[in-house]
Amino acid sequence: MEYLTDALVGLLIVFLLSSCGVQASGQPLTFRSLAQDSILRSDPKDETSVIRIIASSQEIDQLIHEFGDPPPLQLAPQLVEQLRQLDYMRYFAVLVTQGQKESLGFKVTVQQITRQDDQVTVQAEFVGPKPGEGQPAVVFDPYHLVAVSKDGSWGRQMQFELIANGKVATKTAHFIP
Repeated sequence: MEYLTDALVGLLIVFLLSSCGVQASGQPLTFRSLAQDSILRSDPKDETSVIRIIASSQEIDQLIHEFGDPPPLQLAPQLVEQLRQLDYMRYFAVLVTQGQKESLGFKVTVQQITRQDDQVTVQAEFVGPKPGEGQPAVVFDPYHLVAVSKDGSWGRQMQFELIANGKVATKTAHFIP
């Protein structure tokens, strides 16, 4: 009877976890937060979440200009400075943005990064203001920038998947030297 109870509890736990949304599998990767804030945006048209991979110092200027003209990342100097100081022989950076919001109070938090073969899954939490808390403002894009340790074998094209609040938000591919 005790074995049956343990088996049922185990099945219940698996069912509950699987019904909570997309779950990452694979080996956890070590990462540390570099910057977390909002980027002031001039173009309020893009409300989609984005994942950007920065695997070399040459990709920093490309990233800055990718966000618009003039580049709004000039308004987030801590983000650019952290990218310029990163040792790309040992790390690569992951930038997760929530998409443009027209009020303050939104936040992005990278919670876990896992790798299975050539697949890297980034789990993030997107938080918005509670009703009545958001303050109308100019357009912002909440972000979280993390440095991921290149433990193990890399040197190939990797598939990255962003899971936000339990759902697949976006995917991209990037070569990690």
